[in-house]
Amino acid sequence: MGENKTFKVVVAASAQRRYRKTILIYLLKNFSLERIIEIEDSLGNEIQSLTFQPFRGTQELVFIESKQTYRYILFKETRILELKIIYVVDEEKNCVTVVELFPTKMNPSKMGKTEK
Repeated sequence: MGENKTFKVVVAASAQRRYRKTILIYLLKNFSLERIIEIEDSLGNEIQSLTFQPFRGTQELVFIESKQTYRYILFKETRILELKIIYVVDEEKNCVTVVELFPTKMNPSKMGKTEK
């Protein structure tokens, strides 16, 4: 793994769905539109940072029995907004796929389960 290696970052439909159906609704109830835009920018920057350092995340133990290694980084924008950005790294394809944006205050049994 070379230090200058970069990875393409993709946000899976499941993570986008969680954002729309859970996180965005929470943001709209608790923050001003201006602050929501700041939070979205910060979240986007954190996700894109995986382009250069995809292996810095901690292994996600909820998916420990999976064939793939799931990792996460913690996104904490405010004291009441903390998300796990859960992702997998495909070294052969130089690709990071964000599979879940999970609020840490949510029951872990709901991880990976979003409404369609």
